[in-house]
Amino acid sequence: MPLVTIEVSESISAETRRKYADAVHEGLVEGLGMDAADRFQIIHPLPAGHIIADPNYLGGERRDVVYIRVQMVSMYDKETKAKMFDAVARRLEAEGVRPDDVFVVITENLLEDWYPGARGAR
Repeated sequence: MPLVTIEVSESISAETRRKYADAVHEGLVEGLGMDAADRFQIIHPLPAGHIIADPNYLGGERRDVVYIRVQMVSMYDKETKAKMFDAVARRLEAEGVRPDDVFVVITENLLEDWYPGARGAR
């Protein structure tokens, strides 16, 4: 049950932000093999001055970074996470996001750290 936060420039239209969110979700489904119905996302459009990324750190050429934070239960190995990173970047590229502008970070925790509402409580 990943919780995904997407932070992007407010200059990106609401329609395009939704396409980005769809692409990220499809990348998670493809890369992690998770259930397509398991979708929980928050999109934060931010003023351009609130998004700071060194344009060339680690050899990249960043222009319009899309930050993606994925909070999820610790249950995937390194190879599966790499597949997810690749799938997310590829699907965002199909929506016009340059691969150098995709920035994904995962934060993992335990199943006991989640409360998805009373009906989903464990």
